[in-house]
Amino acid sequence: MPESTKFKSDSLEVIEMKSKSDPSIATLYSAAIPGLGQAYNKKYWKMPIIYLGFTAGLFAVNDNNNRLQEERQDLIDTQTRTGTPSGRSEETIDARVDYFRRQRDLFIILAVFWYGLQMADAHIDAHLKEFEVNDDLSMKFDPFLHEDMGSLTMGLSIKIRF
Repeated sequence: MPESTKFKSDSLEVIEMKSKSDPSIATLYSAAIPGLGQAYNKKYWKMPIIYLGFTAGLFAVNDNNNRLQEERQDLIDTQTRTGTPSGRSEETIDARVDYFRRQRDLFIILAVFWYGLQMADAHIDAHLKEFEVNDDLSMKFDPFLHEDMGSLTMGLSIKIRF
């Protein structure tokens, strides 16, 4: 239940509502420890999703980095010996080195994006705690036909009442 302060004068009543969640605190918590902002907002079900995303991203970064190191070693072995120990050409190995480097870098960028996304989610969710929905909220779709100089036009009207 939010804390409130009431002030009454002869003709004016001011009610100040204290926010249920402070968006800046939720963002700060999420920046410090991913998922903590969601816990602050009492959205505990989001925490496993956040950690699953980080786990998948870090696994992909690690896997692509390991493959990159293997391909680099094959490239070094190919360049220092007269034959190719893996049976592949130097161009093929070089192309695979570039591929795994790009994949690793892409997943690093996605992990940083995921980090920012979970911070934004905590911030927005804290703002939405203040939003109250009453029973008067409704949306109505009205299709219509309009005739203008012999041509028939169909349309859709959306009416939002709150």
